Amino acid sequence: MIPLLRRVSIVCLVGILLLLTFQKLLTRDEVVDAYFTLTAAGTDADGRPVAWEATITETGKITCQDRPMTMAALRDSLLEASGTLTVQAAGRHPQAAWKATVADGTFTLDGRPADANAVAALLRLTATPPRTTAVTVADVLAKAQAGELPCPTRSRVSFPGLSFQQAFPGDSFTDCFPDPTGEPGQEIIEISQFHESPMLAHMEDERHMSPDYRKFFPASLPPVDQRLPENPAVVVGPDGIGNYGGVWRRCLASAGDVETKLGYESFIRFDPAGRIQPGLAYRWEVADNNRIYTFYLRKGHRWSDGHPFTAQDILWVANTIIGSAYWGDSSDWMMETDGRTLLYAEDVLDWPALAGAILAEAGADAPSMGRRLAQVGGEELIGMLRDVAAEGGAAEPLQVRIIDALNTAFRAEDFFDTQALDGDDRQAELDQLLKLGFSRLTAEQQDRTILLMNRNDLFRRAAAGQELAAVERAQLNLLLFRLHYADHVDRARVKKVLVEAVDDGTGDDTHIIRFTFPRPNAIFLAKTGTFMFYRGLFSLPRHYTAQYHPEGSRRLEITDILDWQGLFDVIRRQAAATEPSPGKRVWERLDDATRQVIEKTASLDDLSNEEKTRIVQALNAVFETPDFFTPQAWEGVPWDAERQEMVAEGISSIRRDRARTDRFRQRLLRADLAARAAAEGLAGLSDEERYDLHLSMFRAAFDQRAQGTPLVATNREEGLNVAAANHPRKYTSWVNLMRSLGNYHPQENPDRPTLRPWRMVSESIDKTQIAVRNPYYYRVDAMGNQLPYIDAIETKIETEKSNAQLAMSSGNVDFQVRSLTFDQFTYLKSHEQQGGYEVLLWANDYCGEMNFYPLQNHKNPVLAKIFQDPRFRHALSSALNRREIIDVVFAGLGEPGQCAPPLGSPYYNESMATVSLEYDPRRANELLDAMGLDQRDAKGVRLLPDGTPMIINIDVSEEFPLAAIELACAHWRDVGIDARMMVRSQQLINRMTEIGILDIGLRKEGGNYRAPMQAGSFAPTHPAECGHWSTWVSYLREGGRSGDEPPQYLREIERLWDTLVSAPDEQQEMAAWHALAERTAEDLPVIGLMTSPGKVVYVRNNFKNVPRLAMAGWIAHEPGNTCPESYFFAKER
Repeated sequence: MIPLLRRVSIVCLVGILLLLTFQKLLTRDEVVDAYFTLTAAGTDADGRPVAWEATITETGKITCQDRPMTMAALRDSLLEASGTLTVQAAGRHPQAAWKATVADGTFTLDGRPADANAVAALLRLTATPPRTTAVTVADVLAKAQAGELPCPTRSRVSFPGLSFQQAFPGDSFTDCFPDPTGEPGQEIIEISQFHESPMLAHMEDERHMSPDYRKFFPASLPPVDQRLPENPAVVVGPDGIGNYGGVWRRCLASAGDVETKLGYESFIRFDPAGRIQPGLAYRWEVADNNRIYTFYLRKGHRWSDGHPFTAQDILWVANTIIGSAYWGDSSDWMMETDGRTLLYAEDVLDWPALAGAILAEAGADAPSMGRRLAQVGGEELIGMLRDVAAEGGAAEPLQVRIIDALNTAFRAEDFFDTQALDGDDRQAELDQLLKLGFSRLTAEQQDRTILLMNRNDLFRRAAAGQELAAVERAQLNLLLFRLHYADHVDRARVKKVLVEAVDDGTGDDTHIIRFTFPRPNAIFLAKTGTFMFYRGLFSLPRHYTAQYHPEGSRRLEITDILDWQGLFDVIRRQAAATEPSPGKRVWERLDDATRQVIEKTASLDDLSNEEKTRIVQALNAVFETPDFFTPQAWEGVPWDAERQEMVAEGISSIRRDRARTDRFRQRLLRADLAARAAAEGLAGLSDEERYDLHLSMFRAAFDQRAQGTPLVATNREEGLNVAAANHPRKYTSWVNLMRSLGNYHPQENPDRPTLRPWRMVSESIDKTQIAVRNPYYYRVDAMGNQLPYIDAIETKIETEKSNAQLAMSSGNVDFQVRSLTFDQFTYLKSHEQQGGYEVLLWANDYCGEMNFYPLQNHKNPVLAKIFQDPRFRHALSSALNRREIIDVVFAGLGEPGQCAPPLGSPYYNESMATVSLEYDPRRANELLDAMGLDQRDAKGVRLLPDGTPMIINIDVSEEFPLAAIELACAHWRDVGIDARMMVRSQQLINRMTEIGILDIGLRKEGGNYRAPMQAGSFAPTHPAECGHWSTWVSYLREGGRSGDEPPQYLREIERLWDTLVSAPDEQQEMAAWHALAERTAEDLPVIGLMTSPGKVVYVRNNFKNVPRLAMAGWIAHEPGNTCPESYFFAKER
């Protein structure tokens, strides 16, 4: 009886929470649209007049004369009326317009005799609002399969400059778009001419171009056919050809989605049915067993400022920005492995030979690397090596186990032993590279040289008994292992994707780009449609951002001169003296016009940037002269002092700081160029090498920081940092300044180029965020009309959910899907008629609307042991009464579901989707008892092994439905776990996860339709995606440089994931996926609650080309997958 009373009280509490939530969304003056009304008039048995009106809303709420009423009471008011009563019904049901009379118990219905049951049945039929049903992925797929949801972006198109047959030779169209439902039929859309928006055609006419927007566009534009690529993307919306014009109104907390969801640009997009549709690339090829991906860009495509968008822009970001040390770490799609910090199975050249060599040394008495491995790695490692030697090879699982054991040995504090390494020559390779000359080495050889210097310096420190950091110790031991077994193990290499531009056969390499991976990458094509890939890749044009990046220029730039007046005062003073000097060499070679400007200007620091640029160009001309540098002129300049100091300090110390490592490389390069110039003369250097030497010597001569303030930056990075510090916003580094380029600013960043349909032209602090059309946008409709149709987007920034909802219910929003949550559905639906809009449901592309994850790497060892036990997670799942939560909190919409790909997905796995899904508190109790958690306190709370009550916090932010979480806590309390909901900020929850003190957290989206795109719940993909394994995944991704060493079972899961990612074909990918799915069903690392009821979509009645059904979610990228550039406003009739 007591549990029942407690359950009733909890459900009541949840009801109160739901009512409070709903109340926050209402105001006193709002009028809810009626679904059905019943108006009555007549007299009672005593002849007194009777009149009343009952209203039923879309949500089923009944009121009569402003008082709540039940359906039973309404029926009785009609059927049990005394006297004479006439009622008139009206509503949205097709049969709602009926009229009935009752007189002394006799009924008529629409003028014909009827009985009470017929009237009651008609009342029930017409007055009951239709029940909303959840929308699922299966619904979307069924509609697509029926040909009712074609792909918006069409590829069967021909243009004057490129026909369909030219664009897709052979079978390439089918290779790219194998699903015939995406673009049904064989008709080719022929486009012979292009048209533009009246806003752009008549920019000076206020009837077409608002004066508020005019300042965001150039004085004039080229004709539209010169602003489009030769083969624009063609979009066909569900409502067909649209109308130009209008401002799309929105109201939400942020406008960031204009550039990530509405403006969804990458090589490909997902379409409303989850298929792949073309984007920036119109065609692609996958070759060499998923190892080589080639994308064909649209020739003539331009950024919003008119500058060409080419393969070079992508190379700039992929190879120079993301792919450099400045970025921090490589994106996971690059498949980078760093042999400097970890040993990999593919590094072993000959497994039997390596095993034999280690075993031979391990069996001898003399100190050796093999003996140290046997001592540290133990019998387990030696036993595995014996198996390899006996079998003459090693299967992949055994290879991985051996590699794990070796990497663990390298991290051991007592592994290093100088006696074991006496026979290894650590100097020979380094001497050979240095003998070649650092300036003659390739970039890879230069990296190798510095790595060997670092290894030898670490060895020196370790041999001297100096303490090494854990990362340094592991790296030293690994590099010594590679040296010792060089015949059987490859040298340390950094391997990752090669990104390169491809010549189209005519010498043009601007529009074809290729990604070549070191091993198969089965998921890369789909990955290019996700935020994890396109983040930054298509928003940092080289022509705009290179000026802010250290590698953006090899020449002297105006940011390199830190003190203009001071520099030229020194140059002129040196030039006036008789002895040779750098200043004299500069001044004598400057052209007369530049010298006159310098001499006549009172304060060079006050020159405009244009004037400073001309002086810098003159200096660069000086550095290009073949005889600028002479040893005599630089005799008093300590140009090599910093290199010598760094060598004395030790490269292993320098390597801790990326900026200093770059400086060391530059100093090595300068020293070698100077040595070559001295030995061979300047003529022995190439023009490029000679310029590099001259610029570097100029920097050294006028650094002069020893005398006070430096006049010239020691390298480009320092110059950029100083410029960032002097910026009006006082950035701490050039990195932060460059990141700010993502934000519009009217003075500092007014013309930030974009490839998206609309360009943001508001500061981040503005209360209304405005985005105006991109005049160079690359998409058109089937008639050749350049998109977008809509001129601008205005987003009113509103952080209060109730205020945003009021704006929508009042009809002051045109279309919105971002930031809408399911708890708003009922409210918005009830105001449709009043607000002139419609609320739709799209299908979320995931299963697992709420997902609980116990932190397996918890810092509390007692909790960590419990959370790591799969029985505990299965017990939590079995204890959940999912149907109760769905009925109470989600109005019955949805089904119990685990965190797994949804039904209909090619990745659906029944075991994964249904494991421990049934409500079974008895099983939950048995599992917890079997774990040894069978002791309880007087209140029935289980006791932890240390004797304390089992109190588990469920840490959650307010974005989740708190009523559902409170019910889940109640279910867990029923099995003896004192679960307590703790509402915190998401920022705090993230931090608690990072440091390992979160108990159980929540994530919204579970298993995705495209499962590998969002696999962090099942595999160690990235720390941000794997809250339950956060510090372990950091360790795996960073090669032990951060985080905590994971247990063996996570390494096993990592191998399953790697097998999937590296699958050479679809068959092997799916086999690997199901192996991972079955393992997930066993482990249940994340506990799902239910399938998604759907994504709320708000559409004004005059807002067109919005599909009634589509996929939504983090991977689906709603509404970008529906091509918002084709949305338009219907003309008023």
